[in-house]
Amino acid sequence: MKARSLRPALVVTTTLAAACASDAAPTTPVNVSFEGLRPRQGASTTQEQSEPEAPREGNAISLHPKDANGRTIFVNDNNHCYVELPREGTPPPRTDGWVTPSFVDCPPVFDDPAWDARRSGWELKMDEKSHQCFFEAVRGNPPPPDVPASCPASAAVPAASSSGGPTE
Repeated sequence: MKARSLRPALVVTTTLAAACASDAAPTTPVNVSFEGLRPRQGASTTQEQSEPEAPREGNAISLHPKDANGRTIFVNDNNHCYVELPREGTPPPRTDGWVTPSFVDCPPVFDDPAWDARRSGWELKMDEKSHQCFFEAVRGNPPPPDVPASCPASAAVPAASSSGGPTE
């Protein structure tokens, strides 16, 4: 009788987790009505571009307006604006951004073409020293790098001192 030989088996398992991508944009919940809300007047498609990380020299200043309760207003990819409200319950482990969007009127500042490049999941900011604008990811693990951006007209750059020296 012939002896049986055992051969090692090689098993490879691949899992695709598209929903866990760090740059996944928040989606509009089903059954949401935008009736009566002012949408953003701008390009309707996000123009994603691969660009090098924006260098920072100082603190980042958000260029997004706030609502009456002090919450940052964001623009979704469908050109509607929202604030983030905390979800009820206990977030699952390692959850980044356990929030629910609450849709609001879009302030006219969002009509500026600066917001055409990126919307959902990004916040437009300005470096307080260099006055360069960039998009910073709102979430991600790890978050994607900052992306250089055009500054909106509403982002006034302080005038330089005429004396050339520090002002007091």
